[in-house]
Amino acid sequence: MNYDDVIRKARDMRALFMQEHYGAKIPWAVNVQKFGRVVSEKTGWQVVSRVLPIPDSLRGALIRMPDHQALILINDKNNECWKRFTFLKEVSHLFLEDEGQFITDTEQLASSLVDMEMDSDGYSLREAAGILAAIEIGIPEAIKSAIFHAINVDGLTPYQIAYRLKMPQKYVEYRLRQWGIMPDSGE
Repeated sequence: MNYDDVIRKARDMRALFMQEHYGAKIPWAVNVQKFGRVVSEKTGWQVVSRVLPIPDSLRGALIRMPDHQALILINDKNNECWKRFTFLKEVSHLFLEDEGQFITDTEQLASSLVDMEMDSDGYSLREAAGILAAIEIGIPEAIKSAIFHAINVDGLTPYQIAYRLKMPQKYVEYRLRQWGIMPDSGE
């Protein structure tokens, strides 16, 4: 799946969600649980999320059960912004990936984690797609002008924008650089 496909699928799912829950109103922070219910309805997967103590190396994980139940595990050590972002990233896999790509066998899952095809930043391509979709859903293009106004007129910082969006500051800053609202740090 390429970048454009990921963005298109994320925007399409977000549009369905917005139409069902917000109409013409564009909220700063979307209700991620309601978004999960829309994904569940559209994909046929029953989405269940649990905040649990899981290994620190994981922010979260998606486990697809044979009975079309999708269990999203979220690390209890994540702050609220990361819990929301992690939920969006994991639930996005349900509409980004074909069922043929799903791994339900735990041994196969463990070996695939070892053998993942990585991009230049060290993310698996599937994980990178989930991150892109979560950014598109949680920090959408539709709110760009409101964010621009909040920064340039109201004087809000990226931290304050992240707080209002209830999204991790790291991804808010990425989005601001992408939109040209914040200068590139040269990383």
